[in-house]
Amino acid sequence: MTVTTTSGCPWTATSNVPWMVLVNAAGSGSGTVRVSIGENSGPARTGTISIAGQMVAFTQEARLPQPCSYALAPTSRSVGVAPESFAVSVTAPPGCAWTAFSDVPWITVAGETGSGAGGFRVTSDENPAGPRTGTVRVATQTLTVQQVGACAYSIKPSDYHSGRGPDTVTIDVTASGGCSWTATTDAGWITIAAGRSGVGNGTVRLEIPANSGPARTAVVVIAGKTFTLLQDAGCAPTIKPGFYDAGRGADSVSIRVTAAPGCTWTAASTVSWVSVADGSTGSGDGLVRLLVQPNSGERRAVTLTIAGQPFALTQEGQK
Repeated sequence: MTVTTTSGCPWTATSNVPWMVLVNAAGSGSGTVRVSIGENSGPARTGTISIAGQMVAFTQEARLPQPCSYALAPTSRSVGVAPESFAVSVTAPPGCAWTAFSDVPWITVAGETGSGAGGFRVTSDENPAGPRTGTVRVATQTLTVQQVGACAYSIKPSDYHSGRGPDTVTIDVTASGGCSWTATTDAGWITIAAGRSGVGNGTVRLEIPANSGPARTAVVVIAGKTFTLLQDAGCAPTIKPGFYDAGRGADSVSIRVTAAPGCTWTAASTVSWVSVADGSTGSGDGLVRLLVQPNSGERRAVTLTIAGQPFALTQEGQK
């Protein structure tokens, strides 16, 4: 500020408020006064400076309001099946109002409104079904609440007796809504064709191949429940005898076949000097009769296949 006066005339300057500080507050003749104005952290304000009896008024604008920002702690929480309550803190500048609200009916909020720093309580209801997730919102912030489910499972049937196969088995899974489950087995001969995993009610389909060996048992774990599968022995016929030594002349050989009921088999000759007179085909137990032609030459031998088993036949010769 410039002071103009007659040479030699003294003057002084004073401020009536502490937020305006004067530099060069006294002089003689014309001169300058410097005014240093502090930062305003509140509403608009006024003050005056007196210089050589002259009054100068100053007005300082209010501090611009801070934008409202919010933070929550915690921002996520896992709760059990039973009702549970916990506190949530809100961080916000003074004067910034907020409202907390839940977007699901199983979460309630107490003390849901406030201004500036504060907090509220969240309570979850008992969960009778599967896992679920809800949120509580405060301005732009979100609290995520995850609740485990009271999952209950059952399967039907729980066991199955399969024939020799092939076969297909379907198991119904009953589960609470939202409850997930899986189906697994260590048996390499069982294929889980459908239903390896699911949520809620569903089905599992097993593919069972034909069994060519002894009876076997396997376990499939479905939704934590045990499903037991038993499969009958496969078609593995046996023959008796397994070999025969014929003389030089014509001969007839009988071979008894032992097989499970329903198991089919065949018998055939690969040489001209042996023919299958009876039992070229059969099912279950049976009898195969071979006719051997006279041998006027060297000793000879052949291995025939009867009911899938090797049958060794030799015949003496005249030489």
